[in-house]
Amino acid sequence: MLDVKFLAQIHFQMTLVFGIILSASFLGVQKQRAALFKLGIFTVLSIGFQQLFYNHFLAGANPENFLRFYPFYIHLPLVVFLTFAFRVPCFSAATAVALAYTCCQITKWLGFVGVFFIADQWFYYSVRIALVPPILLLITHYVSPCVAVLLNRPLKEVAIFSILPITYYFFDYSTTVYTNLLYSGNGLVVEFLGFILSIACLIFSSLVAEEYLAKNELSQKNRLIELRMHSAVHELEQVHNAQYRMSIMRHDMRHVLSTATTLIQQQKYEEAVKYLSDGQRDLDGVQLQRYCANEYINAVLTKYGDQCKLNYIEYKAEAETAKLLPCPELCFSIMLDNALENAYEATSQLPLAQRYIRLSLKQKDNKLLLSLKNTYLATPKFVNDIPVSAKANHGIGTQSIIYNCNKLGGQCKFSLENNMFVLQIIV
Repeated sequence: MLDVKFLAQIHFQMTLVFGIILSASFLGVQKQRAALFKLGIFTVLSIGFQQLFYNHFLAGANPENFLRFYPFYIHLPLVVFLTFAFRVPCFSAATAVALAYTCCQITKWLGFVGVFFIADQWFYYSVRIALVPPILLLITHYVSPCVAVLLNRPLKEVAIFSILPITYYFFDYSTTVYTNLLYSGNGLVVEFLGFILSIACLIFSSLVAEEYLAKNELSQKNRLIELRMHSAVHELEQVHNAQYRMSIMRHDMRHVLSTATTLIQQQKYEEAVKYLSDGQRDLDGVQLQRYCANEYINAVLTKYGDQCKLNYIEYKAEAETAKLLPCPELCFSIMLDNALENAYEATSQLPLAQRYIRLSLKQKDNKLLLSLKNTYLATPKFVNDIPVSAKANHGIGTQSIIYNCNKLGGQCKFSLENNMFVLQIIV
């Protein structure tokens, strides 16, 4: 049988190394060669100090003091070392140490599980010693990079993340090391961690939701920038084509005027008027296409006008809006873009002769009235008056329309009329 005291010493030393490496990896400071050298020196010194204290308290017949003073001769120096050696915020360093301490409970719990099979202290320490390397490898490889990102965030976010590990650290020491409250069966003590966990979950959920909304807003802005760039490129192409056609018409204009003059001299007035009218129509055709005065709306309508033209979809869009919309332009243009994208995808599945999209957008009394109609192949299914799709990655556009419409305090309605899918929006 193995010596229990010897195993206990090895277990304490390996747990120390486990905690130091995890604390450093949670801060992401172990990637440089100089950092590894500093960590190595500190680890060797910590092992020496721990062994000295272990021998001192064991010789003095006060082994419980070894754990009671552990935070002062191991954890506190580790926090100070990480803060000054790697220039990380003190609070982030303390959170990393507390989280590493929490991870030590994994081997501790598994050690207790082992006791159920072999009820000897030597087996408890053997299980913990054997599990330290694989658990350390798994955490540093899969978990530490994510934690390092969180601990390098602003103090407010780090504070929210630190609620659980720091609370558990003080709870464990106060109820198991300095007192025996956890084993007393007191309901208030037993339920305390659950109470803290529920609060942490609520706060963390709020933070995640806030980050998601910010990311979604940024994604929408980037998409809108792309739309405006597309519109600008399209207008440049239109200008180039118009200039080319105008140069040809200027060249041909003298022939038109000469022919018209000849017809007038021959008193063929009707032929001359018709000839000049045809020339006028050609001139009227040389113009840039703009749907409305608002740049954002025009960008969206231009984008889908080009796509429909390339895919032989009959696209009719009428927009009467001011240069400035009565609502946030970002939300409304994204909503319009999603609506037209859904219409375009539904219409593209039809035979060429049945592809049709009709859009009407009007601004009246500080309100925007949108009506969008399109043909479709498969009859949409509705749940609570909202069209749903069973296909993967479909239906997101519809949810975005509803979300942005509610955000603007408006109303939207989806319906089917005369074999047409109809979307009506008022904001």
